[in-house]
Amino acid sequence: MIGWYGTSELAALTLGHTCLFFVYITLTGFSLAVITNVSKAFGKEDTESLRINFRMGLWLVFAFSLFGLVLVSNTSAFLTFLEQDEYIVEIVSQYIQIVQWMMPFLLLTYVIKAFLISVKKQQVVLAISILGLVTNFAFNYLFIFGNFGFPELGISGVACSSLLTSVAMMLSGLLYIHFSDLREKQIFK
Repeated sequence: MIGWYGTSELAALTLGHTCLFFVYITLTGFSLAVITNVSKAFGKEDTESLRINFRMGLWLVFAFSLFGLVLVSNTSAFLTFLEQDEYIVEIVSQYIQIVQWMMPFLLLTYVIKAFLISVKKQQVVLAISILGLVTNFAFNYLFIFGNFGFPELGISGVACSSLLTSVAMMLSGLLYIHFSDLREKQIFK
């Protein structure tokens, strides 16, 4: 959608998201360990181990997401070092200042999805992903162009959309775990 807003914004989004994606994909590996450990505990019906592995996965990923947040917050300096156009770097900076706060929510969502896959709840992961797609599309429509009385935010609107979508996905996963049949496993005890 940002391509309809402006070509400079599209270029800035591409640069900013590439830097964000590099950090995100690097840190996602920690959440993949949750699948192995939780699946093994689920197969053995070891609720205590299942709980511990999931919670430790959340804490580990949260800690590393803070490190990722620091890396992403320096994107503008990195792009300036690479001698990118100052105007584009300024637009990237507007995007990164907001979207950097998405890092913990996004990585925690990945752990939650890994946990749900491990306990045979793939349909819930699909539902969370579809929720994210619809939410992101709706927020982009509202925030980029300022539709339905919302302010026109341009590239900052894309960042706000991504941040809000990450929070919505994480909360939906946590709410499912809390209110579904998984509640009896007392995951957060």
